[in-house]
Amino acid sequence: MIDPWSGSRARLASRSPWTPDSDRTRDPSMTLTFSPPPFVTPQRPVRRFGRRIAMVGDRSPQSATDDVGASGLRVRPMVAVDTGRVHDFLIAQYETFNAADNTPVGHAHFQAFVSAPALRDRLDEGCIAHVAERDGTVLGMCELHLDGYLTLLYVRGDHHGRGIGRRLLKQGLETLHTVAPAITVVRVRGTPYARGFYTHMGFEPLADALQEDHGIRFHPFLMRLPTHPQRDTVTGT
Repeated sequence: MIDPWSGSRARLASRSPWTPDSDRTRDPSMTLTFSPPPFVTPQRPVRRFGRRIAMVGDRSPQSATDDVGASGLRVRPMVAVDTGRVHDFLIAQYETFNAADNTPVGHAHFQAFVSAPALRDRLDEGCIAHVAERDGTVLGMCELHLDGYLTLLYVRGDHHGRGIGRRLLKQGLETLHTVAPAITVVRVRGTPYARGFYTHMGFEPLADALQEDHGIRFHPFLMRLPTHPQRDTVTGT
């Protein structure tokens, strides 16, 4: 068996909508999740996204959609030049917070899914991806498919509980509403420790029993998006 931590960057088909996402804190109500891939053909967005959502060129991460907070934290669209350091960030968070929950098969799938080429392919297909950074350091990342699948949501361990995951999710949902207004639900597969976070964010659990797919264990969740354009889905206001 291939060692899943050998550094291999074997590409996983970038059409597999699964969600790793780890904003893990001691307070279960403030954790994010690691949602594994639903390897079911009807759920896969197969190169139908058309255009990239990142609104700037690859050479400049600046964007009119940047969200810069008072702390200097910036949430902006991810671009192709980010994929290498975003890959390193995601692997580091997974090894620290998620690896123990899954099997070696799950580790290999995760590593392939977040490889730089796979991240770049999904950007080209039009996935909605944002990074949170301060002074050029990646502190969080969120990825949404245009069919409403939340596939990645991670926050660096020493910045858990500071609202970064919430900001990333909010920005992703706002962009989804702009580019795919017909989408009425968002789905995510969350790890057991993340159940409180997703419930708090307005997601509904779809099953009580823990599920497993390709070595990754999860609870499925769904968020019903409001039709009223003024309502903030994440905060419920």
